[in-house]
Amino acid sequence: MHRLLVVLAVLVALYCQNAFADSLEVRVLPGSFSDPQAEFYPEVLPFGPDGTITWTNEDSKTHRIVSGVPDHPDYAGAFFKTETIESGKGSTIQTDGLTNFAYYYLCEIHPWLTGKLVLETAQESRPETKNPISTDRKFYTVGQRVSVAGQVHPDFGNLEYQILVYDDQKLIEVRSGLFDYDGTYSDTISELAPSKYTLKVSYGLPTQVARTAFEVSEPLIPPWVRSDARWWASGQISDGEFARLMHYLEKQGIVQIQKTDADQGDITEVKSGALWWADGLISDSEFAGRLQLLPD
Repeated sequence: MHRLLVVLAVLVALYCQNAFADSLEVRVLPGSFSDPQAEFYPEVLPFGPDGTITWTNEDSKTHRIVSGVPDHPDYAGAFFKTETIESGKGSTIQTDGLTNFAYYYLCEIHPWLTGKLVLETAQESRPETKNPISTDRKFYTVGQRVSVAGQVHPDFGNLEYQILVYDDQKLIEVRSGLFDYDGTYSDTISELAPSKYTLKVSYGLPTQVARTAFEVSEPLIPPWVRSDARWWASGQISDGEFARLMHYLEKQGIVQIQKTDADQGDITEVKSGALWWADGLISDSEFAGRLQLLPD
């Protein structure tokens, strides 16, 4: 038993490490070499262990990234540094040796250009609240808006937060805002292409980091069917009415339903799935699979 617990602990540890093993990018934006107000994109980057961070130079001048702060140049590069990065090029570091909670860094050539890395798995960066970020559903179809909301400790009220939107591991958007006085906030993201997305919210000092994930896909089932699915699951329309609707969609070539000898237990399973699908908790393809249990 003891050996089994050790094996399980190792597997959990490996899973947690892999869950945060990202290949991330920070962009040096055009004009950064001459703008004292310029920032890295993103300015604050949450990262995980056993991954990589690449600084990509979109500026017209060369840059060199070093750990540290402008006021203490003697310590520059003590934790990490990149090669000199020519325009249009990039330089990558490994994160497996970065075990501190956070690291400030700058461009050694243009020291007003600064940023910060935050280790997501460090104790200091773990959110002190249970719901710092969530979406209204886990599965969306193209064209649906993603509603993001959360609540942090009221001590963070009226302070700034940043939401990083990742398509797989590519940062596609950074959204900034202020928490309400009670630590709540909400935002909306739209026009997302089919893909799997990760959201990270960072805020406070010491910096807190939280993440959530969702998926956007092309609709396999017409969105208007969600209302019928919810009505069926709540008993407002009969089993036969919903089955006839699904078989109509089958005849139109929209869904595929195989003939089966379904019993009442199967119907109950499909009905549960209908409500989950209507609420965006399972995907179109998962619900389409449950439809195979409908009677002919």
